Amino acid sequence: MLVTFSGESDKGGDHPINSVSGVTPGGQLITDLATGGPELEEARGMSLDSAGRLYVANAKKDRSQIVRYLPAQSPGRYQGGTIFADPGTTAGISHPYATAFARNGDLLIASQDTFLVSRVTPAGIAAATAPALSSSDYTGYNFFPGTWAPAAERSKVANSPPKVPTEAGGLKAPRSVAVLDNRMFVADSGDAAVKTYDLTSGEFLGAALANADGRPTGLVLGRRAGIPTSTALYVGLQDSNQIVAVDVAQCSANCPSTVFAKDGTGGVALKAPAGLAVVQDKGGTALLAASRKGFAVNRYSLDSDGASSASVLIKDLPDTPEQLLAVNQGARP
Repeated sequence: MLVTFSGESDKGGDHPINSVSGVTPGGQLITDLATGGPELEEARGMSLDSAGRLYVANAKKDRSQIVRYLPAQSPGRYQGGTIFADPGTTAGISHPYATAFARNGDLLIASQDTFLVSRVTPAGIAAATAPALSSSDYTGYNFFPGTWAPAAERSKVANSPPKVPTEAGGLKAPRSVAVLDNRMFVADSGDAAVKTYDLTSGEFLGAALANADGRPTGLVLGRRAGIPTSTALYVGLQDSNQIVAVDVAQCSANCPSTVFAKDGTGGVALKAPAGLAVVQDKGGTALLAASRKGFAVNRYSLDSDGASSASVLIKDLPDTPEQLLAVNQGARP
């Protein structure tokens, strides 16, 4: 499992980590797994493309880059970093937080300072702006090229477009992004919601999770514990220290949800959950959760025993864990 950290000394811990790191199934921390290219500061979300290349959000405000690495010969390691996208190629990128791939290979990028999701082609250039944002309702808005989910806040970036109301799909504080078939889910930490968008038209389909008990941050798709044929979107909620499972198999708005895990489930502390990942290990299928303020990564079973069999994969981390990404350690990703 790959993990990024805050990299900021004022967030706690005794050693800021500004590199892509990893945690082995045995709970060992390994740093500097992505080498070469631009220096990383405040690395956040990560994604792998079909060729095994790793994309990392470099979130430092004066960097605002998506850095792409090639797979190295050693499994789980990456090399030769280059800038794939930045504000020079896609104006909406500013303080990027998370990435996810659409089915056609476009990369979706959530940015904290422009409050939107940009869509970038495999060539590293802004894709066409969502057709839904070209309707008469948005005459004169002049969205940044490649905007796929608009902002509900006006940013300080030059030529920032007007705000789109939250009820029309505007984002107040986008964090993680997840894709299921032709739908994009965006954790809107500022609006206590996970919002759904069509990946063909960009149409806002509603909030899969609304009025959440806390700030949605991490997202990952998996199955419900003990139900192999199910599809669940797991959502980490800061403030309430919970992970919620949302049934999104056939649902895009106001979907059924249940609390999967919370602080104390299985006797394990959960403090401000952020990044989430679903992995296969010797114990079966599991959900891993970055416990930010707990300086730990927790493991929750997705098999028949469910979250009650929670354990701590690694604790006493030297920096705040932010985002997680499962990779195949047995062979080149």
